[in-house]
Formats: sequence, structure tokens, C-alpha cells
Amino acid sequence: MLIVLAAVLAMAYVTFFTDWFRSEPIRLSHRFFAGGRGNSAGGRWTFYVQPKQPISTLNVIRASDVSGAKPKSLWHMVAGSKPVPIEAFDYGERIPGMKPFVAGTAPEPLLPGEEYIVRVEMGKKHGEMKFAVPTN
Repeated sequence: MLIVLAAVLAMAYVTFFTDWFRSEPIRLSHRFFAGGRGNSAGGRWTFYVQPKQPISTLNVIRASDVSGAKPKSLWHMVAGSKPVPIEAFDYGERIPGMKPFVAGTAPEPLLPGEEYIVRVEMGKKHGEMKFAVPTN
């Protein structure tokens, strides 16, 4: 009986006070490169994924559309047959191992002064980040 109680307490401790059974969330960051070659409003957005991993779904929506039942995707990519681990991607550019959710669609341009949300998923892991396009 004492062994069973010790095992139950050990399992409860591991479950509630350690990260053994929790998957690490996907962390996102970004950088805007003004001018030159770009994918939005006079610049290029680069997004960084930590930890480096294959992404199953990538979606960019307007922040103002989040309250709607089904927000319109400005850029929606899904994993192809051979997902590739990635650590960075540029908005609207080809991502190795991914394809458009709807074949033949192109990403919509990001507009100055607008706020957007980028979401990525890989299995049960997910990450989300809000960003705004500068007006100048």
C-alpha cells in the first residue's frame, strides 16, 4: 500500500511540477527590413521560429478579423509531403516543405498601419504573434 501511494504521489509531482509531459510552445519573433526587395509596404518581414522544426500550418490574418467566426487568411500555407524543419521564413515567399492551402493562391500584401497575426502549428504545438506594418 505504501509503495502504491508513493508511486501515485511521484506521478502527481511529475505531472504537475515538471515539464516532462508538456510540449514546448512555438516561440515567434520578427524583423522588418525596410526598402529594397520586399513583400509588403516598402519592406520585407522575416519571422523566426524557436525551436527550429517543421511547421504543419502557417496562417496570417488581420488582427481586426480575429473576432469573426472565420477570419480571412491573407497567407495560408500547409505542410507538403515532406515537411522541412525551419527557423525563419519571409512573408509571402516560398517555404521549403510547404505549399499554399488553396493551390494557385498568392499572399495578399500587408498594408501600412494595419495589425496582423501570424499563427504557426505543428501537431499540438502552436505559436502566435501580433505585428504591425509601419506607416513610413
